[in-house]
This record gives sequence, structure tokens and C-alpha cells, in this order.
Amino acid sequence: MRRVRTESTVRQDLVRFYGLQGRLRCVVTQSVQDVQAHHIWDNPSSSLFEELIPVTGDINRKFAEYALRELGKIDWVAPDPLLRPVVLLATADSHFMAGRIALGYGCSRLSTVILTRYPNCISPSTLHVDTKALLVDSWAHSLSHASHSGRHDLVFDVLHRDVRPWLAHHRLAEIDRGALGIELATLLQDYSSPAIAAQALDFIEKKLKRLRDPRREKTLLRLSRRRVISSLMMGQVDASAAEMLRNAAVLAQSRGDLLEQVKIDVLRAAAALVTGSPAGAIDVFEPWRERLFSRDGFRREFLADPWVSLLGSISQGVGFFEIEKTRVGLDKKLEGARFLLETAESQNIKLRYIARRLIGHVDGRASGYLRHLPNEGMPDIFALQPDSLVCVRVFDEIRECFSLLYAG
Repeated sequence: MRRVRTESTVRQDLVRFYGLQGRLRCVVTQSVQDVQAHHIWDNPSSSLFEELIPVTGDINRKFAEYALRELGKIDWVAPDPLLRPVVLLATADSHFMAGRIALGYGCSRLSTVILTRYPNCISPSTLHVDTKALLVDSWAHSLSHASHSGRHDLVFDVLHRDVRPWLAHHRLAEIDRGALGIELATLLQDYSSPAIAAQALDFIEKKLKRLRDPRREKTLLRLSRRRVISSLMMGQVDASAAEMLRNAAVLAQSRGDLLEQVKIDVLRAAAALVTGSPAGAIDVFEPWRERLFSRDGFRREFLADPWVSLLGSISQGVGFFEIEKTRVGLDKKLEGARFLLETAESQNIKLRYIARRLIGHVDGRASGYLRHLPNEGMPDIFALQPDSLVCVRVFDEIRECFSLLYAG
């Protein structure tokens, strides 16, 4: 495959999004050596930003072999272990945990490409895996990472080019329909449609509760969190939302899922803040304090996850406003909050936005202070109005995907 020639403006955008210190990085290996723009649709004559993902020359050549194999021009090609979909999704998770949201998006999108465009090149060790479930997981990763990075153009592109065309010709198992439906409802929340998201989640929940599938409980746990988020966004933190959080917390604890517990406690704290109870938020944070911070106040690296950073940053900010009232204390506490969100390569615009909003419930000065974080020049989908052209385009894609997902 020929190397894709890119316009200078497109290359600059690629470097801003995927790069490190002005150089393109491979989304798989993080190398900056011999990095080429791989065209995910095998069309080097086009060079739109959303069509290109940077990879090393070796990986780009492997994709060229995959393309020849699919065309029947070669009989066999050795699968690259780094390009197994399960490995790419694990790499994407690792990137997300480290704040490298763009690289996580790139790996997730490559997983989709391999599953849909190069099925004959999937490693034999992957054949026992439910490839449709793996494809849904790839879409969910891609959409989540695109959303967390604030790139609405990538959210639209995944829906328009990956999800909708596939759903138009294939069907999913009910558990996979539920998983994808929850991800689409999450996008509705991101694009300022919490009421519609709540209706969609109610519909999906009724479908899921009839299933006997080992993945049902985990899927319902995620659905419960999303329903609470819709309630928070609509300012309707009632007894049912509180009950959902309690049940979700018990389930996450019984599963030993530490990260899920963190996410649920972020919601519990958010509910307390939205209902005017900073003290209630502190009660949620207090058990985590020793687990998140060393004696000098710095984050413990073994929990270096963006959600943990969010929990810590709100804890630091809210803890100051409730307990201390001096300006010196403000600067000290918020510097700690800033440190937690300002990791070396933090691109998680979505969680930074949530932190600003939640701390702003306690004192407006906090949200102003936390606004001075890196990468603020990136497009921010969370500042868009519901009737903006971007929101309307994405909303239309979500609606079409929902219609196809539950057709018949």
C-alpha cells in the first residue's frame, strides 16, 4: 500500500491529536520512528483527518498484506499479534488509563477495521471468540474515546461509516444489542438529550431483564449508571436514583470491580453536590482518601486512571470549600486538583469538563481555576448547544442506528 500523502493542514491536525512534542506517534506502539498515516478505507487518494490513523511503517505494510489477502492475490499472511482485535482493545484500555485518549481511539478503530475489512486475516486464536460481540466492543471503545477526546467529527464518522452500514445488513444477539444501545444512549447524554437517553435506557432494560446470559449483570450495571447520569443531568435526583446507586455499588463490590466502584462513587458524590450537600460528597470521598493519595498528597500510581483522577480532583476541591475558607487554602487545594487532572498527556476533555461542572456546584472560582488545563484548544463537544448543527448531525446518526438496531 502506498503511503498516504496528506495536506499540511491535515497533518497538523493529526500531530495535534495523536502526536507527542510535534511528532506523530504510532497508536499501537507509541513509536515516533517511521510513522505513516494509514488509510483505514484503503484509499490513498483521499486524506481526510478521520480517514487516517498513524502507525509504523511495518504495521502499515502488514495492512497492505492483509488487503492483498482479502483480494485473493496471496494465499496466506501471518497475522501480526499486535493487530489481533482483542490485543488492540487491551492496548486501547491501557492508553485510556494513562490519559492517551487519542491513541486509545486509534487502536479501537483499527480493531473495527480488522474485524470488518480483513476477516480472513484474524488470528486463529481469535476464532473461538464471538466476533460480533468483539465488534460491538470495538465500536463502544471508539465512540467512548472519541467522545472523551472531544472530537465530534470522529463520533459522527464512527456512527456513519462503521456502525450504521453494518447494522443495515446484520443482526446482533440481544445482549450485544443492549451493550450497543447503552453506548448510543451515552452519546445522547453527551449531546444534551438526557430525557431521550432515559427513555432509551428504560426500553433496553426491559429487553435485558428477560435474558439469561452471563454478561447480563455487567451490562445492567452499566445501564444503571447511565440512568443515574440522565437523572443528574435533568436535576431529578430522587429516591429511585439513590436506590439504583446503592444497588450498583453493592453489585460492583461483590464483583470486586474496583474501577466500577470508583465510577459509582463519582455519581454518588455528584448526586450529593447537585442536591446541595457538599458534606455528603465528602462522606463518599473519605474512604478513598488513603487509597488515592500518599502522605504528601500526590496520587498513588497504582490507581492512575482518569476516573480516579476525577474522583480525587473533586475530593480535593470540595474538601477545601466545605472545610477551609482561606484564599491560601484555595490555591493549595486546587493545585492538588489540577495536578490530578493534568497528567503529562491528559486528553480527557470529558472528565475535565465534569470536574469543572461538579466543583462549580460548590464555588464558581474552582471551575474557573480548573479551566486552565492543557489541550483546551481542542473542539469541546460538551460546550455545544443541543440545536447546533454538530449536535443535530450526530443525533440523526444515533436515531438511525437505534432504528436499525431494534428493527423487527
